Amino acid sequence: MIESKILSNVNDVTRNLINDYLQKHGITLNAFSKLVGINQPILFKFVNYKKNVSTKTIEKVGKFFNQ
Repeated sequence: MIESKILSNVNDVTRNLINDYLQKHGITLNAFSKLVGINQPILFKFVNYKKNVSTKTIEKVGKFFNQ
């Protein structure tokens, strides 16, 4: 199932979406965190140190990209 493959890679996919968005729009992680309403230190650890985040945080990022 494609859904199970997506779920198994959700953190990597989300990191890639964030990094691509930052590069494409030329903004900082701090500016992005304000756009999505997530504390910058949480996103910093997630993007730079590959720390996992809560599903609520992943959902916020997903909602932002689906606007």
